[in-house]
Amino acid sequence: MRIISGKFKGKQLKEVGDGTRPTRDFVRENVFNILGSRVIGAEVLDCFAGTGAYGIEAISRGAKNATFFDINPRACDIIRANLKNINEKQEVKCKNFITAKIEKKFDIIFIDPPYDSGLYEKTIQKIEKQSLLKDGGIIVIETPRDFNIENSSRTVFYGSSAVHFI
Repeated sequence: MRIISGKFKGKQLKEVGDGTRPTRDFVRENVFNILGSRVIGAEVLDCFAGTGAYGIEAISRGAKNATFFDINPRACDIIRANLKNINEKQEVKCKNFITAKIEKKFDIIFIDPPYDSGLYEKTIQKIEKQSLLKDGGIIVIETPRDFNIENSSRTVFYGSSAVHFI
C-alpha cells in the first residue's frame, strides 16, 4: 500500500493486518480524483482509520490537517508510524468514534468501518447530531457493493466495494 499522489507520492504505508481491510490504492486514487481540489486546505476526519490511508492521502494532496480515529490500539500505532514516515504530526485518537466528544468541524469526513460492523448509520447520525460537517462539506463512505446509503449524491462501484458521497 502506498500514497498515490501529492507531496508524499510513492511513500509506502504500513498495514495493520489482523483482519483490518485496507482500502485498495486504485479506490483511493479514484475517490481523490472525484474530490479534486476540495482537498486543498481542507480539515479532514478519518473515522475508523485503520492505516490512516485516507487521511494521509488527503495530507499529501494539500489538506490543512487530518484527525484520525480508531479504537484498535495496533491501528493507532500504525497510523502514528505512517505519519512519522512522512514527518507529519496529526491528531490520532485511539478512541471509539461513536462515543467520543468532538469539538471540531470538518470539510471532508471519511467513513470506512469494518463492513459487517453495523456502524454506518450510527456514524452518520453522530456526524449530524454533533454538526461535525462544515457547510459545503462532504462525507465519503466506503461500503460493501450491495449496501445502500440514503441521501448519497453519487455512488461509484469498485469490484465488491462501493463509495458513496454525501
